Amino acid sequence: MRAFLIKAAPVATALGLIGCVANAGPPGENEGPLRCEIAATSSGKTIALEGLVEADSAVSGTYLFRVVGSGRGGSSNIQQGGAFAAGPDGTATLGRIMLGASSGAVYDATLTIETNGETIECSERIGGV
Repeated sequence: MRAFLIKAAPVATALGLIGCVANAGPPGENEGPLRCEIAATSSGKTIALEGLVEADSAVSGTYLFRVVGSGRGGSSNIQQGGAFAAGPDGTATLGRIMLGASSGAVYDATLTIETNGETIECSERIGGV
């Protein structure tokens, strides 16, 4: 199994392809009291996408993890969401989506987090290989 971590800063529009590690923007852009990431793990013909959040202090709020894409097997439009709590003791997983990793499959993943009246968003494109 191979794991790839794709980091995205709030309201980032970076492009991450499976097989690469992408960091959205110049050094320091992914820093702040609340950070989100989209992690992609491939195993055989499956891609697992996880919405992740890290916080410097205890926070709670709501999230929406959405993946839209297409490949040989058809199209996908998946949404997961709900309440969450995170803190400085580790990374919190805010959703996990399993998808087919067929040649040419492309998925656009977006994680939107709302807490304390603020919204951050991470967006990534995964696939296309």
